[in-house]
Amino acid sequence: MDRQALRVWLDQRLTGPSGLADYKRLLDAGWDELRQRKLVEVVPRASVDRWIEAHLVPDRVAELVHPWVTVALRDVVEDARKDTQPVGRWIPDAAKTRIERLVMRPGAVDPGLIRAMFKDKANEAMLADTLTATIKDFSTMIPKLILSLVPKGPFGVLGGASNIVTKLVEEVERRLEPEIHRFVAGGTKRALERAADFAVAHADDATSVEQRRNLLRFLWAQSGQMHVKPIDEIAFHEIELIGRDIARHIAERPETKVMIKTAVDRFYTRYDAGTVGQVLDAHHLTIRPPIEAIAESTWPALQTLHLLPIVQAWREALIDEILALMNAPVDSHNAGRS
Repeated sequence: MDRQALRVWLDQRLTGPSGLADYKRLLDAGWDELRQRKLVEVVPRASVDRWIEAHLVPDRVAELVHPWVTVALRDVVEDARKDTQPVGRWIPDAAKTRIERLVMRPGAVDPGLIRAMFKDKANEAMLADTLTATIKDFSTMIPKLILSLVPKGPFGVLGGASNIVTKLVEEVERRLEPEIHRFVAGGTKRALERAADFAVAHADDATSVEQRRNLLRFLWAQSGQMHVKPIDEIAFHEIELIGRDIARHIAERPETKVMIKTAVDRFYTRYDAGTVGQVLDAHHLTIRPPIEAIAESTWPALQTLHLLPIVQAWREALIDEILALMNAPVDSHNAGRS
């Protein structure tokens, strides 16, 4: 067989229909064989450690954020901008019921979180404005109360009492304004603290539980447009920077490797003697992979890989070795015996 004939045969065998058939058969049989192998044989602990060391590099980890934000997240957001349907349609009723049960459980909201919400300066400003307006509205009733206490004759307020009452009302109104502001300035914080105490004490009352459920139902009833409305180009840019900063920071922190090592140690301690199949079964991953679909979807990539110059050079080297073996002289000792 000459070089060209061998080259054509290899190309057809590796990338043609028979190659795809072999690929499917090997994947199918390989999966069954893989399940029978010990986990530590298939994925040795040392190889996991090397993988972690190679990938837990700050710049590498930060770089992984870029495609997720600039491509994946952007596409999701752009699709959501066109979505006018309630997002709750993606959650089946049974799952909604379970989620509602979780948020309605006693103690679902931490008291510290409740108190933090009431300590916010924005709440102080809102309450101060509300209290001021409410007290001012109430204060307009005071002159009427004063006037109602003044003796009246058949033709209205008696004698000189009219001037006295008018001056008294004006003085009360003049003094009320600064008193309202002084009261609100000192009372807003106390009112918020009392409100926080009340909210914590009644966090699991029927009305509070109902509020949590109603908030969930409100979010589910809104469209995708509503949920992504604040995300514009500036937000995209900031999200990417935030993601890269957090990723790099996590990779730089010494305890990150410690946490990962602890998790890997725990995993291998638990499944050190188990097979791959036993590990998958323990995690309820019992459905057989769609081998044929996997083979057909990855086959084009393998065909393309075969055409790369470096692979073509490997193929030529392999052909050289095969031809050398085919053309090698027959061993004289064996030739004499034949």
